[in-house]
Amino acid sequence: MSLVQGILLSCLFLSALTEDFSKCPSAILRNQYLRTFRNRCYEFAVYRETYWPDANAECRREGGSLASVNDAETQAFLVSSLVDLNFAKHGIWIGLNDQKTESSYEWASGDNVTFFNWASGEPNFAHGVEDCVLMKSTKAYAWEDHPCHLWPQHYSYICEYEMSRSTTAPVTTAQQ
Repeated sequence: MSLVQGILLSCLFLSALTEDFSKCPSAILRNQYLRTFRNRCYEFAVYRETYWPDANAECRREGGSLASVNDAETQAFLVSSLVDLNFAKHGIWIGLNDQKTESSYEWASGDNVTFFNWASGEPNFAHGVEDCVLMKSTKAYAWEDHPCHLWPQHYSYICEYEMSRSTTAPVTTAQQ
């Protein structure tokens, strides 16, 4: 690990110690699997495995979607969180997919695609059925296209939620 990577991981770890979950959806459990970054809440469902469509449906039920990774800093945050959680499984779903049009990627959240972190040789569009994307722990969390629901290949996943805005209304007094 380089010095810069070590410093980045240390900063991300320290920020995790002071996280404020008050603006995360109330239905999300407050535990070691919930993290915040840039006004978003991330639930690391490392203890569950399913297919991509089911993972995204689970995130949507709680008001979010599978995670979008729009820059290197978000990628580094997700990787450092997975390392901190001792994630040792083969891969984890993120929201990138090309289910509508082959090789035209979009995020499940609707965010614009502005960043890629493909593993070497990816995406490879094998057999024309690799429409969903994993972060591969065996490839330093670089991305790999993968079938969305090919038995028995189901994976853990990362949900992303927007933080709620403050709902505190100004106090007014009645004039009599």
